[in-house]
Amino acid sequence: MEAIECIKNLGRAHEAARAENARLRPEADYSRRAQEENELLKNELTAMWTSLRRLDPNNPHIYGSMTGMLAQQQGNTPATTNNVLPPLQQQQQQAQPQPPPQQSQWGAPASTAMQGVEFGGMRPYEHPHR
Repeated sequence: MEAIECIKNLGRAHEAARAENARLRPEADYSRRAQEENELLKNELTAMWTSLRRLDPNNPHIYGSMTGMLAQQQGNTPATTNNVLPPLQQQQQQAQPQPPPQQSQWGAPASTAMQGVEFGGMRPYEHPHR
């Protein structure tokens, strides 16, 4: 009798393991695809960073942890930098005279660069909450 009970327990354990395997398979596939995509993006970032360094070798071009790591690997910069803004953007701002801000139709100064989803004030169709 004990042998039959042992076989039944093994069968249940086998079915539970199969169910768990089936549940985890899509997650493993997703993780594998994400890992492959990350590797492709790292290669693309490396190629772009290398081209940028060739075009503008006087700046470290460190924008985050990945470009910082690339710079360290190339020996172009110390391990820690506080360069938060992109160097090309800083040079463009210094080289070009800035026009004075213009008034938009809603009274806020017009921006010279994209600011995301910001609006200059209330629209004619908006009413304050009462």
